[in-house]
Amino acid sequence: MNNDLILKGVGHLRKYKEKLADEFDHYFCMTVKDTNNGFLTLNYIIDEEGRIIKILSVDTPKDVMSCLYPTEINFGDEFIEEYKNKAKEYEIAVNPEIFGVIVQSPFKLTALETEGDEKLIKKIIFKERLRGDKYLALSEKIKKDQKDFVCRNYKKETDGIYYFFYLNKMHVAFFIPEKYNFDEKSILVASAKIYKEKLISRYPELESSYKIPSMNFKNHSYCVLKTDIENIGNFDFESIYSEMKNFMEKLIIFIDKNA
Repeated sequence: MNNDLILKGVGHLRKYKEKLADEFDHYFCMTVKDTNNGFLTLNYIIDEEGRIIKILSVDTPKDVMSCLYPTEINFGDEFIEEYKNKAKEYEIAVNPEIFGVIVQSPFKLTALETEGDEKLIKKIIFKERLRGDKYLALSEKIKKDQKDFVCRNYKKETDGIYYFFYLNKMHVAFFIPEKYNFDEKSILVASAKIYKEKLISRYPELESSYKIPSMNFKNHSYCVLKTDIENIGNFDFESIYSEMKNFMEKLIIFIDKNA
């Protein structure tokens, strides 16, 4: 691991030590992310002892944790190249940016991959479990095919289904086809609220969700659902969506014929 990163992290933590609240844990975090938000983030967590762990996460620290004292990183070429290579595994082109910051507990970086100092990993996971959380610990449970699904579908729309990942949840939006006019879409949105509740009753691992502002889509949607990332593979979302579209189309046809 790059010694410059460890020296930077330890130095930054010690520089601000007197200003950091004792009741929280603090780590230096260097993050590499895609400016277009088309791929996951690569995060390097360092404690004051110089212990370091690397995390492939669906979030940036700024989105999910309290972040203090940002700093520039001027030695990041090696890490940017590593990030590009990771994205290339999934045939995704990225435009990386890199930044450093002190993060404050509770730790909430959802991890699909984790490697590094085992004692630091165990410390963070132990504190997660005391809170009943599963962020870093997710990497112990998630399977390769689940991780690959997240990487390939990260904040992407495929055939009318939009996948969005935040904390340890996957949110799924089902878009209304553009062929419907405004009035028909209004009917479909209202009807989908009932259909959504039926889906949740049928699939207990699904929960109701909503359009989070950072999803950044303008499409009309039938509904948004969510489930734990580790449940990926338990659902055939393409079939669920197809069944929903067919039902809604029959509803519109019925209304047109009987209005």
